[in-house]
Amino acid sequence: MVYSKNEEEHVKHLATMLRLLRECQLYAKLIKFSFFQKKVHYLGHLVSKEDILVDLDNIRVIME
Repeated sequence: MVYSKNEEEHVKHLATMLRLLRECQLYAKLIKFSFFQKKVHYLGHLVSKEDILVDLDNIRVIME
């Protein structure tokens, strides 16, 4: 997960990360990547720049 304050910084962070992976001869499957997301699911939480929330689907499962 790469967090940046703005899109310009995000492009630089991604370029750095991808360059380091290439230098270390590590490869990733592009289908597993998503770029410039405003909100992501991570370890049962919804993470955005505003806040971190528990995923409501997890709460529903517990309540049932």
